Amino acid sequence: MGLSVHVEDLWHGRLDSFCDDAENSFMALCRGMPKDTLCSGVSPYGETLFNSIQLERLVQELNHPDHQTNPVVAKVIEGALRAIPRTGYLRFIGD
Repeated sequence: MGLSVHVEDLWHGRLDSFCDDAENSFMALCRGMPKDTLCSGVSPYGETLFNSIQLERLVQELNHPDHQTNPVVAKVIEGALRAIPRTGYLRFIGD
């Protein structure tokens, strides 16, 4: 199944959901990021939850020209930008 991503509001109500692609390109990107990034902390097997403050940093990490061609990265950024003004979350669930 791979990594699933859930966009949540303040009360953890689900606003949107999507999955990594068949090649697990988003998870591969996360594994390749420097260890001091939030992206590197996304677990491929467990659950990772980022709050709205962390999402601002995550967007900065992903908003790099090398990552712009990945449609899953675009969805993650879009989801984060949707959650931030709602004081929401992105929940990553690995399998």
